[in-house]
Amino acid sequence: MIWASGLFDGEGCFTRGSNGYVRQDGTQKFYPVAKLGMNDRDSVERFRAAMGFGTIHSRRGGRHWTWSAGGFERFQATVGLLWTGLSARRRERALSLLKDGHDGACWPREI
Repeated sequence: MIWASGLFDGEGCFTRGSNGYVRQDGTQKFYPVAKLGMNDRDSVERFRAAMGFGTIHSRRGGRHWTWSAGGFERFQATVGLLWTGLSARRRERALSLLKDGHDGACWPREI
């Protein structure tokens, strides 16, 4: 997992996803997502094999590949598997999203 942690720390990100539904009060429910994107398909596939889960999508006519794991449980599993090799900045971001995702937080649409 050291290789996967290093690759993710350099090429991945922890972010939020949404289904696009905006509530009447103008807020939107988000969920945590881990993503790793690069032009090297083999590395993305190797990363997915190391993780044992996640989805791979291609963009730009198959020239860019993205692995993703969304939803609280998959996000939590990603963080747990990669934790020891992540930088302090990535760890802080992961913890922030885990806390928000666990609370079922909603944010204003523009965030």
